[in-house]
Amino acid sequence: MKTVKHYISYFFIIALACICAPYLNAQGVPDKALADSLLNELPKAKSDTDKFKLFTNASNRPSAMHYADSAMHLYLGSLKLSLIKAQDDTAKVPLLVELSANYTIYQADSSIRYAQRAISLARQLNYKKGEAAAMQSYGTALWASGNYDKAIEIALKALNLSRDLQDVKMIASSYLQLAVLYMDIGDYGPALNYGFSQKIYLNHTVTMALCNLKL
Repeated sequence: MKTVKHYISYFFIIALACICAPYLNAQGVPDKALADSLLNELPKAKSDTDKFKLFTNASNRPSAMHYADSAMHLYLGSLKLSLIKAQDDTAKVPLLVELSANYTIYQADSSIRYAQRAISLARQLNYKKGEAAAMQSYGTALWASGNYDKAIEIALKALNLSRDLQDVKMIASSYLQLAVLYMDIGDYGPALNYGFSQKIYLNHTVTMALCNLKL
């Protein structure tokens, strides 16, 4: 899932900052000066590794977590600004999906609202791929809010949309999402089935792609 990528990236930064910060030499930089430095340098960072180095300039765990959290809020602010500036309605759908995905770790209710807006707009535009992506994000937001039955219902609809589109990545993503959802409620039969389905589907897709290259 696209959202998993964001969660891993975000929590990877926080976890490493929490683990490594106590072992770093204290910089002796006042909080405001450190904050200003991070805000100036963060836009220049070209990778998560570069961002991590900036965050770990903080000399203790609370500071490291605070600045990682601040960076995420800055990113959310930039997404909202992009949404306001977007003149093409089609371009608004992925921005709404991105907002929904990132708000999941902060506010499930906000994540749900952004996903619902994305679904509604995608349907108005008959933008099926955008609708499928929004449905996946909606399912994740519902899962985060604890509404597991509804999350599974929406995830199944996202899978069907992805199948209609014959979108390899989205189908595999939906299989993984359903595997996680069923595992979370302790229903391990469907969880294993969807997990194996994802593996078999990806293996088949890779095999077919290699065969086409040889032709």
